[in-house]
Amino acid sequence: MFQLIATVFQFILRIYKNFYPPEVPKVPSPIRFGILGAAAITPPALVIPAKSHPEVVLKGVAARDRARADAFARRHGVEHVYDSYEDLLADPEIDAIYNPLPNTLHYEWTMRALAAGKHVLCEKPMANTAEEIREMFAFAEKKGLVLLEAFHYRFHPAAQRAKAILESGELGPIKSADFQFMLPTGFIRQGDIRYSYALGGGAMMDIGCYGMHLFRYLIGANPTSVIAVTNSPPPFLADPLVDHRTTAALAFPNNVTASLNVDYARPLRWGILPHLPNFRAIVRCEAGISIFGRTAFVLAGDMM
Repeated sequence: MFQLIATVFQFILRIYKNFYPPEVPKVPSPIRFGILGAAAITPPALVIPAKSHPEVVLKGVAARDRARADAFARRHGVEHVYDSYEDLLADPEIDAIYNPLPNTLHYEWTMRALAAGKHVLCEKPMANTAEEIREMFAFAEKKGLVLLEAFHYRFHPAAQRAKAILESGELGPIKSADFQFMLPTGFIRQGDIRYSYALGGGAMMDIGCYGMHLFRYLIGANPTSVIAVTNSPPPFLADPLVDHRTTAALAFPNNVTASLNVDYARPLRWGILPHLPNFRAIVRCEAGISIFGRTAFVLAGDMM
């Protein structure tokens, strides 16, 4: 019983520290970040982690609405507010840019930031097309700058350990992989920019990019073909070009297959109770499986 209580306490403590990390002194020359916009993703993606990182400071923020930028800066301790994105990019005191703007603006403002000599941490998906992304990385390389897509899980010890075990061959060759990311009905509300095709919306572009990224990372290869795909438009009046649910079957080298299922509106349980958000990836190998899930990461050689 004592061990169970201690485990629960440690879990709660970890969750608390994720949202309220201890602030630490900064090194003499930290990376000075400028933030484009006041997006809701910014606090968990950058603001909160920066508090406990000695090499990062939040130097400035700019938004389309100066009042929103002022409020964001006061709430999160950002040093300076700029009148425009252009003013932020022109400041020599800014070393790197965090770009959490709507998807369709990632390309334009990342290229502008690179042109201004700034490193860029860009939210996923990095752009609307593969060609835009190629141009972005080519330009970053030409400028000698760092361009990174904000898939934070890649830096988590659990994900790195999974990758190491899969590459070691301990579980044998990879046979297949499955990914699902499902949100409960009402989580993404009508009118959200994720339902705008013009802004690069849709379930596949938003939560589906995690699956494609995980497949490529854990399998260690790009897909060779799309075996099958289905998608559904939103159940309410919205852009018909935007999907709220997509399933796909993919082929990878060495006869590896993968299935993907992403959904913005998972039906209610028994018609009344919402499900919790479900994020899970499974890689099946010849001698075992790896499971990367919402609350735990498990590797085993005897779970077939």
